[in-house]
Amino acid sequence: MEDPPSDPPEAENSAPSAAVTIDPSEVEVGTEVTADGSGSSDPDGDELTYNWSLTTPSDSETQLSDPSAVQPTFTPDVEGDYTVSLEVSDGEAANSSSADLSAIVPAVVINEDIESDRTLSADTTYRFEKPQIGDILGITDGARLTIEPGTEILFEEGAGLQTTVGGEIRADGSAEEPITMAGASGNKTPGAWGIYVRSGTNRFDHVRMRHAGGKWGGDSEERAGLIAGSMIAGGIESPPTVEITNSTFEEMQGSAIDLRQSASAPTPIRDNKFKEVGEVAVRVSFGNVGVLDGTNEFEEGSVVKAETTYRGGTREGVSKKTTVSPLGENAHYRIAGNPAVVGNGELKIEPGVEMRFKKDVRLYIDGGFRQTSAKVMAEGTASEPIVMGATEGNEQAGWWDQVRFERNYEGVFRHVNIRHGGSGSDPESSGNIFLDAQGSGYPSSFVLENSSVEESSTNGIACNPSENIDLKRSGNSFSGIDRKNVSGCE
Repeated sequence: MEDPPSDPPEAENSAPSAAVTIDPSEVEVGTEVTADGSGSSDPDGDELTYNWSLTTPSDSETQLSDPSAVQPTFTPDVEGDYTVSLEVSDGEAANSSSADLSAIVPAVVINEDIESDRTLSADTTYRFEKPQIGDILGITDGARLTIEPGTEILFEEGAGLQTTVGGEIRADGSAEEPITMAGASGNKTPGAWGIYVRSGTNRFDHVRMRHAGGKWGGDSEERAGLIAGSMIAGGIESPPTVEITNSTFEEMQGSAIDLRQSASAPTPIRDNKFKEVGEVAVRVSFGNVGVLDGTNEFEEGSVVKAETTYRGGTREGVSKKTTVSPLGENAHYRIAGNPAVVGNGELKIEPGVEMRFKKDVRLYIDGGFRQTSAKVMAEGTASEPIVMGATEGNEQAGWWDQVRFERNYEGVFRHVNIRHGGSGSDPESSGNIFLDAQGSGYPSSFVLENSSVEESSTNGIACNPSENIDLKRSGNSFSGIDRKNVSGCE
């Protein structure tokens, strides 16, 4: 007798898959939102049940319309972040998924020039858009834009804000309530907008600036999120001043800050943080090279570029007492263009400062005629020497030109490591350091002590032979000099 046939083995149940969609992921407060779970599925074709939950900001009272529906709705009632979670079940197994939503306060649109004093407050979000003509909003005719702590300002893509004809910005946040300036929804990418202060007394304190840098400047190296420099308007425009303190610059295209020769900073740029900005985090004219102190935070490999372009006539540069502070282990100065210390300018370089010079750059120290005297006081220490050399990746003799002293000067180099210079074409006047008194009537002095002069394609130190050069040397070392360690200085 045959055994009765056995029942077929029971199929093993497969777990379902949960899927949640919210589109868009950012809405204004008061906008109804649909949480869509229709993309959920079960590989066995089993019928699914839905169990939704909603996580809201602490002061929200909104609820889901139906926690068991496939597509429930809810309406964000306060600003903040919301999370919608879904669990689907086929009766035996379950699976979960979630999606996030940001609710923002409806923004007040500003798309016209500000021609009288105006205050922006924290109880309102503001959106700066392009004006009907052009794409730059102006703060003009002596108007002051005051931005209170906690205020949020969003910028349309390609929008720009500038001060001109006496206009100015006073953005004073606080540690507890910083001011936020960022790209608007759909525009949160580096280079979306920018600020240009061309006039007035401007201040940015406890400001978080994001997504800027693409408004002004041709190539990416010339762009910056915040630019300061004057513009002549009817011949009466005064150069702007700007204070930048306790602020954060993030996700920038190009530099975070560009402080040009025609602008000034009455107080140091200090206690700021630079994150995800261009390699050149800050760009300044050489006349403003001392504007940053040592309290700023940079990411590793950051550069502060100091550059002045000489167009003939009076040379621009350091013309007053200026102190250059070290930038910390993550950043250094990159010197470019035609930097100079002129007239009665005095450049004090503190221990630990690192200056790297671009190709063929020459640093001039020129006191001019006998009523003025330019000074450079570069005094490092044995543990924190001052470094002057080639830009990173170009460490070779003859990369840059020299530090050149001319007419009525006083120079002191102590514990300085100067290398990679000597690119000049005249071997008699080329070297890492060149001293020129240009005949009688120009009393000049230079002290070189406990320093290292290295890797020059010509001389270490060269002099224009003159009894007017008062040169004192002691405790120095020379290495890698192609011609003479000291030429014409005896």
